[in-house]
Amino acid sequence: MNSSLLNLASLELALRAVAVAQFAVAILNLFLIRIMKWKPDLERAPLIIREVFRIHVVFISITLSIFGALTWRFAYEIARASSPLTIWLAVAIGSFWLVRSAMQRTEQRRNSGRHRREGIDMR
Repeated sequence: MNSSLLNLASLELALRAVAVAQFAVAILNLFLIRIMKWKPDLERAPLIIREVFRIHVVFISITLSIFGALTWRFAYEIARASSPLTIWLAVAIGSFWLVRSAMQRTEQRRNSGRHRREGIDMR
């Protein structure tokens, strides 16, 4: 097997691992309120905030599941950049994660003093 085919096979395998990770985050997200022990805080929030929060939890999980399914299903095609659609798909999903990560990191830095005061370790 030449190195080009080996690299494509490795990329396809990496894409499948990323798809599994997206599914895992989607499932984990459904239990975020329990994991983070946010229930008491959420119960004190106004009803509209609780409703919006819960709806967002579900729809983020649905979105990540769709991303995972598309990445898994089209891993071969994405790895080979076989069409403009697969390139666009990879860029769109990658952009989502890039923007999401940048936003979270920015918020963590902005609130780092508050996190320390509240005893939250953000490392």
